[in-house]
Amino acid sequence: EGGREEWRRHFPPSRARPAPRRQRREAGSEMQGLLRLLSSSVGMLVAMCIFVLCCRWYSKGKKQRTRIKQTGSSAGDEETELPSVPSMQSKGDDSGGGGGGGGGGGSGSIEEVAAHLAELKMHKYRAEFERHGYDDWQEIMQMGEAKLAQLIQRVHMSSNHADRFRDHIFQQLAET
Repeated sequence: EGGREEWRRHFPPSRARPAPRRQRREAGSEMQGLLRLLSSSVGMLVAMCIFVLCCRWYSKGKKQRTRIKQTGSSAGDEETELPSVPSMQSKGDDSGGGGGGGGGGGSGSIEEVAAHLAELKMHKYRAEFERHGYDDWQEIMQMGEAKLAQLIQRVHMSSNHADRFRDHIFQQLAET
């Protein structure tokens, strides 16, 4: 026993014992806190990535909706009329004057519109043209850009078909 007491004198019990449990818990809780911080920061990073992807998805959709709206209607509300071509007016007056008495807008017929649509391979729009009263080709030729855009929107033309239809009208105007 003498050695034990001498040993205790040189090494007091407080130094020889391991750290108290409370200190061990604090060290463990620091590690757990660090792990919680790390996991929450990873969670925030994932949430930020999802947010960025959603923003990109929304902005792409918004651009596409804007492009579709611009196709359906003119950029401004002003109506710019295409210049009328005198030779087209005289042709329309000559062909429709003798048959029906030369009423207000009845110089053409849906058949002429259907022929132009068939030439463009867009005959599927004939019923919509007729339903909305676009049955006079001469009147369609004299429409301004705003009215033409309104026609395209009403008959539900795709953007590609709308471009081809406009090109056809401008080509017809240039030829006369």
